[in-house]
Amino acid sequence: MYFKGILVERQGSKTRVLAREEQEVELLDVNGQTVQSLEFVTNEFGSFHGSFVLPAGLLNGQFELRADDGSLAIAVEDYKRPTFFVQLDSVPGRPQLGQPLTVRGQARAYAGQPTDGAKVSYRVTRRELWPMFFGDFRGGIYPPDRGNTQEVAHGKATTDAQGRFAITFTPPLVPKAPGRPRWEPGYLFEIVADITDAAGETRTGTRSFPIGRNPLSLQLAGPETADKQHLPTFTLLSTNATGEPRPATGTLRLLARRYRPNPAGVPGPVPETPENEATPELVKTLPFDTKNGPALNLRAALAELPTGRYLLEAQAAGADSARARHELTLYDSEAATVPFATPDWVVVLADSVAPGQPASILLGSSEAGARILVQAERGGKLLRQEWLTLKAGEQRRLAIASGPAAAPGPLHIHTVQVRDNHLYRHEATVTVAEKPAPLQLAISTFRDKLLPGQKETWRVSIRQANGKPADAELLATLYDQSLDIFRPHSFMSLGARAEYNPPRFGWQGYFRPAPSFPSGGAPQGDGVDALIEYPELNTWGVFGRGGGLAGRVPGLQVQQLGRVAAGRVTLRGTRAPMMADAAAENKQAQRSGGDGLRSG
Repeated sequence: MYFKGILVERQGSKTRVLAREEQEVELLDVNGQTVQSLEFVTNEFGSFHGSFVLPAGLLNGQFELRADDGSLAIAVEDYKRPTFFVQLDSVPGRPQLGQPLTVRGQARAYAGQPTDGAKVSYRVTRRELWPMFFGDFRGGIYPPDRGNTQEVAHGKATTDAQGRFAITFTPPLVPKAPGRPRWEPGYLFEIVADITDAAGETRTGTRSFPIGRNPLSLQLAGPETADKQHLPTFTLLSTNATGEPRPATGTLRLLARRYRPNPAGVPGPVPETPENEATPELVKTLPFDTKNGPALNLRAALAELPTGRYLLEAQAAGADSARARHELTLYDSEAATVPFATPDWVVVLADSVAPGQPASILLGSSEAGARILVQAERGGKLLRQEWLTLKAGEQRRLAIASGPAAAPGPLHIHTVQVRDNHLYRHEATVTVAEKPAPLQLAISTFRDKLLPGQKETWRVSIRQANGKPADAELLATLYDQSLDIFRPHSFMSLGARAEYNPPRFGWQGYFRPAPSFPSGGAPQGDGVDALIEYPELNTWGVFGRGGGLAGRVPGLQVQQLGRVAAGRVTLRGTRAPMMADAAAENKQAQRSGGDGLRSG
């Protein structure tokens, strides 16, 4: 058993290796008893390495390598080495429900030769994938008894001379249920193939993939904000029903988003809700083709547009009707005005800076006389606190010092303002660190096929980020891949975790309507409090368990009669049968002296 250790020390935000340090390594058995021990002194790279020979006669189980400053668990087990493995291929093309689908696979020995003439036994199962809801319109959990798994196909096959085999089945097409909303369930198919070779060894391969009703899916990816001075790259991923890449063509549309203004005399910000959003205005169309890659060339189109809020929409050509949307705010970091009408505009221009370099942020408001408090802290110390007053529509760029180069932790920036009974609060974290300069590794000599007992030399070159040779130490391992079936091989991390420096300043709060609750009644002349009743609408439980009327119901109108204290309401429209039945039961209960439901 071979092992290697690296001794590191972290002080504040700095990590370094410890050279010329003594370490004792012990091998502990399943009972925690020391079996063997070795002593080491770390080299100039802070590392040490060695090996143990496991004694015979010990119990199998979890052993432990324990050093003075760390430990590692090891599984010691008896096993029969697998000789071959099974791999199922991805699902290309355009698989669809109700159409025959062929999935291919291969059985191959770890030494490289195919496993031919092996028996294949397979089964295919399907499980429904439903959206997750907390409750439906009637307060219940929806959907009930969904997501069951059922077998849709099974069969047998034989591997050919190349060890390959094919599984063909038809994913069932479930007809749409009448009255179901626009969303439909997806389906997760799982293929399990058990392969037995001539020696009687059996290995299993599995592959799961979803198939929905849409043979093509589009997904737009990119930042939610884009600076016209440094336009980012947007990507469009086109995949088939199983998630495998598939080229697609279509049209990109850029639409300007706007919200309806408040009515005359209504103060405060415009409600940015879906109900208050106006129909987007088409400003640009472009063709797309993902055959050559997912990257979209939008820089020229975005550079021509004015700042504002946009909707990027991709529509596939043909009958697939695949569509993807991405909301985008386009701004100009060099402009003196905010990109759109908003009482609160805050953008951090970079999420990381070098030690000693300032961070830049944009602040703005479309309202006149906006008062904004800006705070900056690092390492628990307040570096800046300033009140700013902005003009109407002003966008101001601030440079905020990141503090001493040796200060720990990131830079935390807080902004807060209160306007028209709204609290606008932002918190941003800017990493303060040198730009990473990873080493460059390259294998200059490598052969992937060897004869038993053959000696081989692999050459690896290690260079710095600038291309110069690096003075480094390399850890490489050669292990039996077949053992990954029992436990995948991986290296333990160094454990040099970054120090956690949370923000210590900032603001918390909210504005919201304060509900009133009855705390008695109105005092009368004789000192007796009279109960105050307010109008309410009893829906007899038709629109939910709470009995309240939620949303708009055609044919019903609430009309107040008499004084507020009377609390009487009438319903204009045809009364539903269950409401009529409940009303009759309520009247009968009142006549008999019972505690029935009241209509007012």
